[in-house]
Amino acid sequence: MIKEVKLQEILDIRDGTHDSPKYVNNGYPLVTSKNIKDGTIDFSNVNLISKEDFDKINKRSEVQNGDIIMPMIGTIGNPVIVNTDKRFAIKNVALFKFESNELLNNDYLFYYLKSKNFYHQINLIKRGGTQSFISLSDIRNLMIPMFTVSRQREIVNILKKAESLINKRKGQILELSFLTKSIFLEMFGDPISNSKGINTKKGSELFNFSSGKFLNNNDRTSEQGYPVYGGNGINGLSQSFLIDYSTIVIGRVGAYCGSIHRSEPLSWVTDNAIYIKNNKMNQNIYFLYHLFQNLNLNRFADYSGQPKITQKPLLEIDYIYPPMSLQNQFEDKLRTIEILKEKLEISLELFENNFNSLMQRAFKGDLFND
Repeated sequence: MIKEVKLQEILDIRDGTHDSPKYVNNGYPLVTSKNIKDGTIDFSNVNLISKEDFDKINKRSEVQNGDIIMPMIGTIGNPVIVNTDKRFAIKNVALFKFESNELLNNDYLFYYLKSKNFYHQINLIKRGGTQSFISLSDIRNLMIPMFTVSRQREIVNILKKAESLINKRKGQILELSFLTKSIFLEMFGDPISNSKGINTKKGSELFNFSSGKFLNNNDRTSEQGYPVYGGNGINGLSQSFLIDYSTIVIGRVGAYCGSIHRSEPLSWVTDNAIYIKNNKMNQNIYFLYHLFQNLNLNRFADYSGQPKITQKPLLEIDYIYPPMSLQNQFEDKLRTIEILKEKLEISLELFENNFNSLMQRAFKGDLFND
């Protein structure tokens, strides 16, 4: 039977500040849970603090390369092995220190913090309502299967090889997305500058736009089972307006202002979105989706408060209007790409399921015969 130990028995675990330092225009980054995304630290929208607050926080929680940091509030988990030249402090983030640690491999812990074994423990101890959290004491008392460091490295090598297949497949899917954009630009050029000199029409000539509406609680999608488009794609809000055809939906307000979605038939549209109510010229929906994707509608947003887009500029701007035969050729090319993309996504799901199964076996000690 595999020996399990508490993390605090083999590792120095700390956390960042719980205070709210005053933010400054020029200073040091303060990394919080919201800055940790997809296994990386996103410094693009990080808040800055003074050197005095930076030194105060780092007196007990200085982060060094090779350490692991992990959100303790909100989306718990999503660990990152730190590897950056930037100096930063942390808030509401767990810090696993690896300086001079001879008992635990940081890659081994990294994979364990992504495993179902770990999340099972977290789900038993996390607290909070809309925003979950765990304490430093909770983390220190988490159990981890313990192997020799050499065996930990063997496990890591196996998991890295399996994960590389997943990353390669994700890269192939991403390349197909780039290919789709490339084909659009090759066939139609930049739709904003109309670089290919295609005939144009005003939005008012081509479309009727409308905003979604609120319905009562009897029409909540959790009961009806229809997808929701509220500006942030499927599953936006529960109260909405039902449409029975596929159309283009545009995020109207907030963080998803200007986002573009191609709805499914029988979808709810909330009042956080604008949709094409009438496609007057019956243009190809494949073409329209990628046309709107390339129009950068955020340039029409009002940023005086919460970002928002109205129907007025959508009706007033000029849209390229290529022949329907060319629009249909574009669809044919995209359908071929979509078939390939679907196959890759199916294989990606298989790789991910196998990887999760491999992690479970690894932390149970079932990968090796000895």
